[in-house]
Amino acid sequence: MATPALDSPILIIGGGPFQRPLIDAARSTGRPVAVLDGRADAPGMALAHVPIPLNFADVDSALAAVTPLAPAAVITAGSDAALPAVVAIGAALGLVTQAPSAVAACADKLEMGRRLAAAEVPSAEGVALGAAAGGAEGGATSWPGPWPAVVKPRRGAGGRGVSVIHDLEALPAAAQRAQAGGALIQRHVGGRPLGVELMMLGGEVAGAWIMDDQLRPGFAAPVGHALPADLPEAVAARVIEIAAAAALAVGLRDGPANLDLRLEGDTPVVLEINPRLGGSGISTLIEQATGIRLCRAVVAWALGEDPRPWLRPTRAAGAASQLILARGQGRLWLPDVSSPALHLDLEDGQRAPGHVDDWSIVGRCLVTAPTGPEARRQAAALVDEVEGQIRLTPDL
Repeated sequence: MATPALDSPILIIGGGPFQRPLIDAARSTGRPVAVLDGRADAPGMALAHVPIPLNFADVDSALAAVTPLAPAAVITAGSDAALPAVVAIGAALGLVTQAPSAVAACADKLEMGRRLAAAEVPSAEGVALGAAAGGAEGGATSWPGPWPAVVKPRRGAGGRGVSVIHDLEALPAAAQRAQAGGALIQRHVGGRPLGVELMMLGGEVAGAWIMDDQLRPGFAAPVGHALPADLPEAVAARVIEIAAAAALAVGLRDGPANLDLRLEGDTPVVLEINPRLGGSGISTLIEQATGIRLCRAVVAWALGEDPRPWLRPTRAAGAASQLILARGQGRLWLPDVSSPALHLDLEDGQRAPGHVDDWSIVGRCLVTAPTGPEARRQAAALVDEVEGQIRLTPDL
């Protein structure tokens, strides 16, 4: 692959809070950075040398807008919705991206489950829902158990539209919430929630980081992560083995992958595979705990360079990140809490820039401590203090 011209920009799809660390890493190369986002006021747009206010869901328009820039790389972080634009632009312009077939398989949770089952990777069994249950034609109209079960959109939705149900009476409403015509039902996997961030090169694991995930009732995605996870060495090795096998099963041989798992006893069970860097400050969390600049490694990979120099640890500490949330949508009024660990995405009287279902994402905190569990305790205490004082004026 030819080395791209030094004045060719690095293109970041998405300019929200979850893409900020990636934008900073791209800027650190000395190259110009272009950011494409549907919101002209997205926080990452102010950091772009070339801001492109355009909805990346319109892939054809996005490709037409960026082609004259002749970008050297195209990448995203924390956004499943941005991935179709990433792979389409990469394919059209000959840039390094995840394999488009792998991205498509991860986007379709039913296809992802089939590939994991074929590779004998432990995962949550599930089926597509039929029209009588609020889903599409040709799928199941009921669910024989086990209970509880999880109903979710068949295609990636960033944690939106996910419900845990305990009987058939709740199924139609849950299927409609998961997007009518594309709902999936699967067994609810219990056990300890874990996250894994992977960097794959040539079908081998170049880097792997296991995190303890924190959950919140009513919020489907993890609200927090702590690193390192307090796991026995043999169990940690098995978690990484299963995560790598899952990535390979869907065709992710190169680049970043973000996975959600549950540890049932000593068995890691895969719930989600995201063919991109994780959101919620995960890359910053890894840097705080290990010194590894994962975003910079992914930028190098996307440029066709060797990312391994950026994957070398320089320290060992505990770190934890956690989202700050408010239930509902509207204008938010923030508490007078000052902490260097606190990062808010808005000011008094503004609407939150990000939402998951009826939750507003206000910001996040990032705490370092001697161990992961201690960092997790400190982060939880800070979030409790802040969230306990947030006021929200609902939309009329």
